[in-house]
Amino acid sequence: MSENQVSVVFVTKDKGGFEASYPLAQELKRRGHQVKVFAEGVSLELWRASGLEPTFAGSLDFRREPNEVDAKVLLSVVNPDIVVATMGSPINLELECGKAANDLGIPLAIIEDVWGTSGRMTCPAQLAFTVDDFGVRLMRALPQFAAAKIIVAGNPGVSAFEVPSGIEERVERLREEKGTVVMFAGEGPGTSELLVMTFLSLRKSKERCVVVPRFHPKYLNVPENRVLWEGIVEAMAGDNVAVTRVFDDVSDTRALAALSDVTISGSSTVLQYAAKFGRMSVSITTELTRKLLGEQVAYNEYPGIKLGIAVPLREPCDIISLAREAAPGMRVNAKHVFRVLPIEEIADAVLSLA
Repeated sequence: MSENQVSVVFVTKDKGGFEASYPLAQELKRRGHQVKVFAEGVSLELWRASGLEPTFAGSLDFRREPNEVDAKVLLSVVNPDIVVATMGSPINLELECGKAANDLGIPLAIIEDVWGTSGRMTCPAQLAFTVDDFGVRLMRALPQFAAAKIIVAGNPGVSAFEVPSGIEERVERLREEKGTVVMFAGEGPGTSELLVMTFLSLRKSKERCVVVPRFHPKYLNVPENRVLWEGIVEAMAGDNVAVTRVFDDVSDTRALAALSDVTISGSSTVLQYAAKFGRMSVSITTELTRKLLGEQVAYNEYPGIKLGIAVPLREPCDIISLAREAAPGMRVNAKHVFRVLPIEEIADAVLSLA
């Protein structure tokens, strides 16, 4: 490395973590710094598709195929100046590398793509990026970040995202043929209940609509999940609610959230993309979703509801009318919620650790 070149290792696991950290990796490479990646889970193939082959490649699911690696040895071999980690669920390599960085005296920066994921990083970090002031409050309540510099950066992935060409025209054709376009974004164990709530609510709307079902790749990889969820979709479609598979060739769910009239999920990151692009965003909130969410982060209801960028769905109702009524307010609130910190400033802050 040249005298002024800095070596940075990114550690990721989930799709949201990749999306939030990739713009920073791009900016650091543009400046001539050395970027290396330790990846597992869904993020592994996303890094490869971006053209950056991970230095360490873990398994898709560490619970089924444990990563046989010592994070301290891994970092010692690469010897980076800085480690940048995201916080997937359930966390694994990101946390192990965070601890190893602490032990080795390597500065650690963390990036949140969703409010409160920092709670999974149980070791100290010197620098932390969070979505907004609510994220700051959650982070400041954690003792491991008492001395950290916390910066509100929004979600770099949301800020940098641009809808790929050609998809908008396809969504418009679907809208003309089938009516209101509704994207459903599945999550983890609670996906079955989310599906049922979505279809019951769309039927109550009596409005002609078409559902674009999307399931989280991490969970869809389990065969029994695929069979169950596809079975629910097939059984509940009908009447005023159609289902389409015309976008199965579109791998980027963010684009569909940015273009669909309504996006429905529990607390998926794609709700941020829907709101950012002025679409209607619906967060299903039930006893089960609150329990499952509370097990992962320090809250049990999607923060976008209180921030006014998402409509809560607590029981089956005419959700399209409800969301349409709230849409103007959601668009106004979104302009304030999605604070954008230029990627150049994010890069400057990270490099200051070296």
